[in-house]
Amino acid sequence: MSGKIGHWLTANLASALLLALIFSCASPAPHPATASAPQPVAAPAPKPTVATFVPVLVSSGGGPGVFLGGSRAGKWLDEEAGRKLSRADESYRLIGLTGAPGTATGAAVKGNKTIGCLEVKLRVPNPKETVVAVGGKWNPLPHQPALIKSGQAFLQEALRLARAKTLKPEGAKVGRVVRVDLDGTGPVTIFEAGNYWQPPHSSEADTFSMVGLSRPGAAVVEVAGEYYLDQDELPLLTRLVAVADLNGDGKMEIVVSHTYFEGESFTVFEMQAKRPVAVLNYGCGL
Repeated sequence: MSGKIGHWLTANLASALLLALIFSCASPAPHPATASAPQPVAAPAPKPTVATFVPVLVSSGGGPGVFLGGSRAGKWLDEEAGRKLSRADESYRLIGLTGAPGTATGAAVKGNKTIGCLEVKLRVPNPKETVVAVGGKWNPLPHQPALIKSGQAFLQEALRLARAKTLKPEGAKVGRVVRVDLDGTGPVTIFEAGNYWQPPHSSEADTFSMVGLSRPGAAVVEVAGEYYLDQDELPLLTRLVAVADLNGDGKMEIVVSHTYFEGESFTVFEMQAKRPVAVLNYGCGL
């Protein structure tokens, strides 16, 4: 009896093993999408914006820095909005027309009632140089501006812009000329031009003062300018102050001064669609 039972178990066990082998071979393979699908590649992360407020000043003649406002989280803030976010112990990087002459620590933003201005006291190494002072910790000069001497090539373009405003200027010349890559797309040339170089008490007819920008293969565009047909207007002298990255986005802005005999103002221009657009402007004077 026991021999029959053992024979039956042996036969049925062999059948069971055979069936298991057949079903394992017939099982479907894992779906390719779950077995070996490549993982999606993440898009490059956008360049982080600076979350804290970063002030921007301009100091001329060794005087206090004129408070223009600044930027926070990728947005420009004017002087009133910026004053509420400013602090007294801000560290500033100083930027001149062709370099960074040093650093300075600024006091609190205060109002100067005499000239109607918001100012920050800070010590500038070279009082004769007009400099931009910017907070933050990034490199404000991702591309180094260079002074060039071949500026007369831009005189005719400057005269074209003046004549387009019906002026008949005489004695015009080109002032300082800087070549710099503003945004990593190649160098541009920024130049001063005009037929007066000191802010007079009154203008003469057919006078102008401007800052222009020349890009290879494109017409010269005006960054800022003043054009006077008559003698009875209060003239402004327009000069280039500095070119620097003032908000930490890796692109450089253009800073221009507008001076008259009792005061001055400053404008920061950001390049948008290859054209300069004013994003900050503030001034002091009687």
